[in-house]
Amino acid sequence: MSNKSYWLYATLLAIVVCWIPISRFLLGFDHNGRIALIIILLLLFRFFFGIQSIAAKKPLVYLLLLNVFIVINSAFKGLAGYIPGTFVFASTMVCPLVFMWVVTLMADGDFDKTLKCLFVIFYLYTVLVFAFDSVSANHQDRFGDVINSNTIAINVLFAIIFASLLYLRKLMSFLLYLGLLILPVYVEVITASRMGVIAMGIIFMAVYLLSVGLTFRSFFLFIVVGAVLWFGFNYLLENTMVGERLLMTQEQSESFSMSYGTGGILDKIGDRGAQYYLSWPTFLRNPLTGIGFGNWRLVNPLGYVCHSQYMVLYVENGVIAFILYALGVIWYIKNLIRVVWNKAAVASRKTPIFFLVIIIVMMMINVVFWSYDAYGYYAVFALGYVSLINREKVFSI
Repeated sequence: MSNKSYWLYATLLAIVVCWIPISRFLLGFDHNGRIALIIILLLLFRFFFGIQSIAAKKPLVYLLLLNVFIVINSAFKGLAGYIPGTFVFASTMVCPLVFMWVVTLMADGDFDKTLKCLFVIFYLYTVLVFAFDSVSANHQDRFGDVINSNTIAINVLFAIIFASLLYLRKLMSFLLYLGLLILPVYVEVITASRMGVIAMGIIFMAVYLLSVGLTFRSFFLFIVVGAVLWFGFNYLLENTMVGERLLMTQEQSESFSMSYGTGGILDKIGDRGAQYYLSWPTFLRNPLTGIGFGNWRLVNPLGYVCHSQYMVLYVENGVIAFILYALGVIWYIKNLIRVVWNKAAVASRKTPIFFLVIIIVMMMINVVFWSYDAYGYYAVFALGYVSLINREKVFSI
C-alpha cells in the first residue's frame, strides 16, 4: 500500500468515525449515516481479498459469526423495539466490522502509523463534539445535547487510550501527552459518565505504573499519586455532575429494591444493574436465541433499552451470541497473559500489559454500556490481533 493510498483510506475511516458530528453539526443532513455506510462498502470492495485472508482467523472470525448471527436472528425475531429502524441496524452491524478489518490490514503493514492515525481520528471526534455540542437540559445538565453523552464519553475515552499507547511506545513525549490530554479529559468529565471517568482513572494508573516501573521510589510515588487522585475523586464527587450521578446510584438502588424487589449487589450500579435481575426471567424463557435485537425495551418494566453489552448478547440474542463474543475476548486475554507471563517472549512487556488493561477496562464498561457500534472497541480488537501475530516486532518497544 503506497503512502498516498494509506492516507486516503485513513481519511475515509476518519469520516466514518466522525460522521455523526460532521452530519449533525456541519452538514445538516444524513443523520442516519448513509454516507458512512457507502464509504464502508467501498472499503470492503477495495480490501475484499485482503479481508478474506483475515476474516476467518481467530479471534476475528468470532466477531464475524456474531454479527452474522445477530442479523439472521433479527430477521426471524423482528426489530419492533429498535426505534432507529432496519437501515440503521444494518449499518450498525456492518460498519464497525468492516472498520475493524480495514484497520487490521493497515496495522499489519505499519502498526505505529496506524496507531497514530487512530489517535488523530478519535481526537478529531473529541474536538468536533466539544466545539459544536452543548450541555443538555434534558439529561441532568450533562454535556451532550445533540449526541448522546455516553456515546461521546466512550469515543473520547479511546482518544485517551490511543494517546497513552503512543506515549508508552515512546512515539509521543510526556509534555505533548499531557498537553493533548487536557481536552479529552475535560470532555470525559463534563459528559458525567460514571464508568467513563472510572475507566479513565484506571488507564492513567496503568500508564503511570508502566512508565516508572516497580521500585521503592515508584511505589512511594504511586502512594502520592494515589492520594492526589483520591482527593481529586472526592472533589469530583462533591462538586461536579459526575459526582451527583455517582451519589445518585445509591438512591436508585434503594428505589429499585423497593419497587421491583431486586435487592442484589448489582443494584449498587443503579438502573443498569437492576436490569440484569429484571431481564433474567426473560432470558430463561428464550435462552438460545433471545428475544431479538433491540426488543428488550418492549418488555423492560423500566422502559429502557439494554444499557449493557452483555444484556444485548444474552437477553436479546441468547447464549449463542454470548458464547461467540466470549470466545473472542477469551482469545485476547489468554494470549496477552501468555506474552506477559513469559518474560523471554518479547523485548518489552509494556504494550502487551497495557493491551490487557484496555481489554479488561472495555469488558468492565460493557457491564453498563453497549459497545456493538463503538468503533474504538473494534479498533482495539484490530490492533490487539496484529500485535499478537507480529509480537516480536510490535512488542519490541
